[in-house]
Amino acid sequence: MRVLILGSTSPTGHHIITKYFEKYPQGTAVLYARTPSKLPSSISSNPSVTVVEGQLVDLNKLETCFQGETVDTVLSTLGPTAFRFKGTPIADFYQTLIRTMSKNGCKRLIVLSTPSFPDPHDKFKLGAWLMILLVRAVAGNAYREMRAIPSAVQKEGDANGIDWTVGRVLLLTNKSSVQYKHIVSGYVGDGKTSMFISREAIAEWWIGQVESNEWAGKHPYISN
Repeated sequence: MRVLILGSTSPTGHHIITKYFEKYPQGTAVLYARTPSKLPSSISSNPSVTVVEGQLVDLNKLETCFQGETVDTVLSTLGPTAFRFKGTPIADFYQTLIRTMSKNGCKRLIVLSTPSFPDPHDKFKLGAWLMILLVRAVAGNAYREMRAIPSAVQKEGDANGIDWTVGRVLLLTNKSSVQYKHIVSGYVGDGKTSMFISREAIAEWWIGQVESNEWAGKHPYISN
């Protein structure tokens, strides 16, 4: 098993790397990172890890991530980290990524978004609706990016035969696996999901999708 991980320098990314090697101890991972110095030495020095430094616009660097052993799955938790940016750089990047995946025989993609992008199965939930309105008011660019990501992934993924999943989350916590009881996959307002999910739970769910097509071609809402 070989995966490409995007967003690896974030706290959630660290959890994804840990969970991946727990489940696939013989696996290998490529980490595409803008600032590799943010990776702890326990990760960057792992002989099963290849670190590629690059920006979203470095297409040649992205291509090197797929050289050598075939990448089976791409796991991404990329999201807007600043209020001041123009356009939808992550959504635009995903279009290029998907075309690169298709060219190199990689067919599984799991990415992150939020309920700012509505799914037809969602139902009205006051708390979620208020949070989405708040984000739209104070971080309009981030709101537009998170709405653009699922559309870009779905359109480009379907056109290139990619088994994509867009996992949507709302409020993140730092609870450990001994503090949360369940990870629930569903839709907003379905009576099962909540507004919160821990970063470790996101990682656990992401790794659980590597060899599962249960949520392929869908936009589930994930919570504890």
